Amino acid sequence: MEKETRNLIIVFAVVAVLLLGGYLGVKAYSGVSPPFTVINSGSMMHSSDSKIGIIDTGDMLLVKDPDSKDITTYVEGSKSGYRSFGEYGDVIVYKKPNQNIIHRAMIELELKSKSGTTCVWHIPSLDGFDKWTVTDSSIYTEESGCKAACWNAETCELTLDSTKSGWYFWLTDVGYADVNVPICLYDLAKYTETGTVGYLTKGDNGSTNTRFDQTSGIMPNTLVQKDMIKSVAVFEIPWLGALKLYLNGNGSKVPSNTTVNLIISIIVLVAAVVLINVLTNVVSRKLAEKRSGKE
Repeated sequence: MEKETRNLIIVFAVVAVLLLGGYLGVKAYSGVSPPFTVINSGSMMHSSDSKIGIIDTGDMLLVKDPDSKDITTYVEGSKSGYRSFGEYGDVIVYKKPNQNIIHRAMIELELKSKSGTTCVWHIPSLDGFDKWTVTDSSIYTEESGCKAACWNAETCELTLDSTKSGWYFWLTDVGYADVNVPICLYDLAKYTETGTVGYLTKGDNGSTNTRFDQTSGIMPNTLVQKDMIKSVAVFEIPWLGALKLYLNGNGSKVPSNTTVNLIISIIVLVAAVVLINVLTNVVSRKLAEKRSGKE
């Protein structure tokens, strides 16, 4: 009995050392402390159920220092084919007072100038990208004829004056839900300093997050600039973060299949530890029998 207890302690000690070493290695790779973040909302979900490869409530994400990784936007990713977590482009973690937002970087733009009643936006990633348009109202129409009146394809500049103050820029057929997402860039320019470069951002959820963060109240009239970005999501650990949500009293947010998968994972982990202990005892007994046989 004492021998079995000792072996069990050894197994747990080895597992603890491996976990600690792994954590330190991950932390060094991440460059962010802590290197993990837990998802506590459904703004990135693609359905009501949790899916591996998609950012769901109760998942845990490994994140990386934004200075060590070039951020690819949804628009850029759609041209190059680069995807992460089920959609084009990168998912970023950006900060606002008392809250971190984990959403996708959709498009990068720069307010090149504004004077009097005219503003000019520089949006180079639109070169070679077809799924966008401009309309003369907040109602989407496929062929409004407005794009030609304000877009310079050679300089990749969108120019709006007071006669176009009610015009809307749209990304069209966005994501798995094919939503059309608008923003009035003339209004955004009022709250933006000339020379500002930043991102329009959005959650993937096609039911709850149909607008840019900049028009939905999440980050109103404010581009997400580089100094606001805490990290970039690089890897998903499904279900594990649900433990934190349950401990914090937010278990009701966790998808039902996440709870089932988490329980199964814990059972498998415990079974693996027990199996290792059993195998260790078997090996020890056989070695002892060999030694006693030689004697």
